Amino acid sequence: DFFVDPLETFLKEKGIGGGSDDSNGEDPPFWLVGHSLGGYLAARYVLRHPHRSPSKLILASPVGFPPPPDDIISPSELPTTFR
Repeated sequence: DFFVDPLETFLKEKGIGGGSDDSNGEDPPFWLVGHSLGGYLAARYVLRHPHRSPSKLILASPVGFPPPPDDIISPSELPTTFR
């Protein structure tokens, strides 16, 4: 993908990635934040490169996703790893 592959290349070159906070001394974990079209691209990156998924994925008003359902739970009800 035109926008996703350069991010993967950048992360590899900088030695960033590897996944969760307990990456056992390998590449340091990272957070991936995307707003609007960036939210769509961040989600696409995670789906395309699951072996280098961020420890946190934050999607702010991502485009290409349906609106949240009416019965959405509040952030205080989420497990602490998802807040």
